[in-house]
Amino acid sequence: MGGVGSGNWRGIDKKTTVEDCLSLAVWDLPDQMFPGLTGTVFWIGCGANKPTIEYDVTRDDDLVITLRYQRYQEDMEVPIGLQTTRPHFGGSRRWFTCPFCQRRCGKLYLPPASRYFEC
Repeated sequence: MGGVGSGNWRGIDKKTTVEDCLSLAVWDLPDQMFPGLTGTVFWIGCGANKPTIEYDVTRDDDLVITLRYQRYQEDMEVPIGLQTTRPHFGGSRRWFTCPFCQRRCGKLYLPPASRYFEC
């Protein structure tokens, strides 16, 4: 048991891990978020085609950050809600609202075969 060729893994696809994805963390954005704020996020070490995301912040009921990026020659414009919590030790902490499951999260991921960020 366990000899050479005992495991047949050729037909099994490797699952996508977070290391395979582009990630966008809420702490990569400016601390002070206000309506009218615009900016760009760059990724380092992604080869010759460095992906970029432009964003702007608007206010609906809460703050909303709209991400603009290109994926598979398609221009994407995705609004993502922002939540704020108040820790016990003071201050405030910002979170994304996942566009798919509506949960609060600190990071969003863009898998290689996907068009949208999700938690």
